[in-house]
Amino acid sequence: MNHGAPIKSERTVLTIAHRGASAHFPENTIAAFAAAIRAGADMCELDVQKTVDGALVVIHDDTVDRTSDGRGRVDMLTLAAIRRLDAGRWCGDQFAGEGIPTLAEVFDLTAGQCGLNIELKGEGVVEQLCGLICARAADRTAAGSASLCLDRR
Repeated sequence: MNHGAPIKSERTVLTIAHRGASAHFPENTIAAFAAAIRAGADMCELDVQKTVDGALVVIHDDTVDRTSDGRGRVDMLTLAAIRRLDAGRWCGDQFAGEGIPTLAEVFDLTAGQCGLNIELKGEGVVEQLCGLICARAADRTAAGSASLCLDRR
């Protein structure tokens, strides 16, 4: 065994920004994903849940309580109600007005710039996500060569 020989590997180490650049920006927001892209992240990890009216929104917790100025379960709120929430001020006044994005908005931002590692939460999210991906691929607005990893929990 040659302990001095370099180890050769076909693997590539990826930089994955957890909930975007969440160490310095409000997690799972457009600001956090944009900052991760600017910092050169290969991928962004994010969480997707469905609102009561069927919209796919990007938020980690089952409730909006911790990361916004609102209260309630994501799956019991409408998209309109979620749109009225401030998901940035808790992280600093400079982020006041930052909202909870839809998955489509995150796709628009990250397309061709970084891959996505998506954690799916709740019933029916997989089917809806697949439909969104297929529709975007058909429209040629999908993430191009960026990777997409799904984590179904």
